[in-house]
Amino acid sequence: YITVHASETLEPCYVNTGFNINYAANSLTYSKTVGQRRGGTKVGDRLLSGDFGIGTGLSENWDVGLNIPVLLNQEIDDSKGVSYFESRGINEIRFNTKYKFFDDGDMGGFAGVFTVNQNLISDNPFAGENPGPTSHYEIVWDRKFNPFTAAVNFGYRRRLPGDQIPNVPFTPMQDQWIFSAAGSYYSTRLDTKFVFEIFGARPAEPTSQDTD
Repeated sequence: YITVHASETLEPCYVNTGFNINYAANSLTYSKTVGQRRGGTKVGDRLLSGDFGIGTGLSENWDVGLNIPVLLNQEIDDSKGVSYFESRGINEIRFNTKYKFFDDGDMGGFAGVFTVNQNLISDNPFAGENPGPTSHYEIVWDRKFNPFTAAVNFGYRRRLPGDQIPNVPFTPMQDQWIFSAAGSYYSTRLDTKFVFEIFGARPAEPTSQDTD
């Protein structure tokens, strides 16, 4: 899949590399009010980003990987009250490892995934000033239903946020429960795989903000 984990791991001593290009529209967070003043409104924005990854298998059913997301280009119609990127570049460094603890042959199985990433964006309002690394603990299930496959991920995201940035209406994000699912269909005639994904997160503790 693209962002959802499958239980399959890389073969030992094989190295896998990849680069994804992502285009998103109207995805930036905005604030309707800033204190007592009227803030921004939902405006048009367009982001072009990339994600470079490399991974290798350490042993049967165990692999490791490194991902580097990077912002390539940004267009925004109005920056008032909107959180936006001031410059292009690398967003974070992300390391992950996966161990498949139940193998159902070619049909799927269960795996555990541990991921840790360090934010590299200066003055990131959702990470705070001088944040620590964020770690993720996930359980993965997948199953093959030829020519379809499906996967479900469930886990916990532990954050070490920094202090809130002064005069910014957004507070650093705290721990979250995370969940995602994916399905794919492989067309033998086109030799192409069609992938559908959905993902979300919920705060682990109640939040004082107007939105989760």
